[in-house]
Amino acid sequence: MNHNIWKKQPEPAWITNPIISEYSKRYIWGTSQDSLRLFFRLCNMRIYVDGFIDDNLKDMTIYHKKIYSIEDISICDSLLFISDLEKVYPVGITICNNPLIINPQIQCSNIYIYGAGYAGRKLESLLDENNIQIKGFIDSDPKKEAVSVSGKKVFGKDIVKLLGEETSIIEAGKYYQEIDAIIDELNRSVNRYYYMDTIMERDDKVWVVPGKSFDGIKFFDESFPDRSIYLCGEDDQLVQNYFILFKIFDYKDICIAKWAEECQDIKNGVCCIEDALLEKSFLVFCDAITARDSEKLYELGMERGRDFCDVRCNTWEKYNGIQMLDVNLGYTRRMQSHLCVGNYAEYGNFPGIAVFGNTINDSYKIAVLGGSTSTSGYYWFHSWPEILYETYCGNGVTIFNGAVEGYTSSQELIKLIRDVISLEPDLVVVYDGNNDIARDEAHSIFEIPYMKTVMKYASGQINSMVKGKKQEIFCGVSSSENVIDAWLKNIEYMHAVCEINNIRFKSFMQPMLFSKPKETSSQERIVRKKWELCLSAYGGKVERQMKEFRDRASEICKTHEYIHDLSHIFDEADVYMDHCHVFEDGNKIIAEEIYKVIKQDIGLY
Repeated sequence: MNHNIWKKQPEPAWITNPIISEYSKRYIWGTSQDSLRLFFRLCNMRIYVDGFIDDNLKDMTIYHKKIYSIEDISICDSLLFISDLEKVYPVGITICNNPLIINPQIQCSNIYIYGAGYAGRKLESLLDENNIQIKGFIDSDPKKEAVSVSGKKVFGKDIVKLLGEETSIIEAGKYYQEIDAIIDELNRSVNRYYYMDTIMERDDKVWVVPGKSFDGIKFFDESFPDRSIYLCGEDDQLVQNYFILFKIFDYKDICIAKWAEECQDIKNGVCCIEDALLEKSFLVFCDAITARDSEKLYELGMERGRDFCDVRCNTWEKYNGIQMLDVNLGYTRRMQSHLCVGNYAEYGNFPGIAVFGNTINDSYKIAVLGGSTSTSGYYWFHSWPEILYETYCGNGVTIFNGAVEGYTSSQELIKLIRDVISLEPDLVVVYDGNNDIARDEAHSIFEIPYMKTVMKYASGQINSMVKGKKQEIFCGVSSSENVIDAWLKNIEYMHAVCEINNIRFKSFMQPMLFSKPKETSSQERIVRKKWELCLSAYGGKVERQMKEFRDRASEICKTHEYIHDLSHIFDEADVYMDHCHVFEDGNKIIAEEIYKVIKQDIGLY
């Protein structure tokens, strides 16, 4: 007889508060950072929330959820989730401040935690907050025996044999199933529970499965405008998990889709991918799009960003969505012909450079460097370099857009020397600042995060093959400069490189939402709230650096005639979609302001 057939499975130590299922409507009070973190936690518990309550932002949306006034909801059948018990709340409405509660079946007078690592220590702290004291820890590692953790003794696994049926053992950590097998072998009479801290801890993201977050969450309010959604992918369980999440976020017109030859039962809610064009639907692939899928989509006349995307990328990413490794820059973009207008054959199809122009040989050539705020094909609408070309340049001008999402001025400098100079441009335009400001303090200005990841991987591979001393990685001599001074130094280097090569150079200091002196609309308040949460891990440092960047702009431009200040151009405009990216109306403003500065250079041609 199979021993496992009769094995009793452990119960969760924390369960969903039963009061939640008693109410048909559920709202979160406020739109503060704590309220948004509570929202993420509820999403990760797969608890549906009807919206937020904030009288000052009534009828707006945040994370695709409507914001209501307290007068809009029915008190009798509504549950109000709160993040702060000390505030004053409406009389008569039912309040829930603990969506998770400790399992009432646990014998609270005789508890041991199996696992004296991080998860076990965190669990002990949570129990202590609920006025529950444990008898001690248990661990399989003999080295931890008799050691004190959080003031509690750590016992070896043999103690499990001595415990009675009134004892509760909580198995802590992601390997709780292995722990459970040990306990089951030693003593079946004890009560077994498990604790995984992913839901309890990670309330800053929405998780599809452990270790995989939904990157599109920050952009939900702008995604998939007026389109039904087809969810696709080879991993059926992953697709189903995304389907549940999209439903939680109030996307009504949504279905799971497969290629026609794979559809087993159309009546069972599975749609055909081929029907997406007929129904003007948008395809979202829940994992990386395979080469086979990509080829079939293009054969149908579909375009990335316009008709489909994969969920790993920004939901509006257009055309490419594929990055390739770069030996000097860490990564670059794998450009496709959609992003090259006119006769670019002489220069080939460069990775990381989109080409706009019809007469390359005799044209005035402009090279653009920057990050995602300048990249062509990053959103469903035109970038400012495209608008600059189409509106102000046209025939006689060619634009090489070498901006790549995530690039700092250090990468732009390397790209200028390595790639752009060989294109022999007449003018180099740099539009940047945010990626230098928003990055955490690095060891040196050339410590490119993506490249560091690649080198760590390579080092690990070497270590696995070579015995002896571990391979170390050198990241450069530490710099005492702050990020603004480091950015300015790189701009000065780029100017010098262009000057040596007889190329005109213009640098533009970009605007950032958090440096604006005042908000222009309620929608902008929503944008700020979402990104304050995302940037909160930096403890306000990024916001301070953005303000300093703007404060120093006037001084920097006075001493550097080739640097121009655009940090103020959106002060009266409501164009931001996040802390630095703007919609197409914003890109039109950028293109116009840059043209004002460079038109004389173009006119001299």
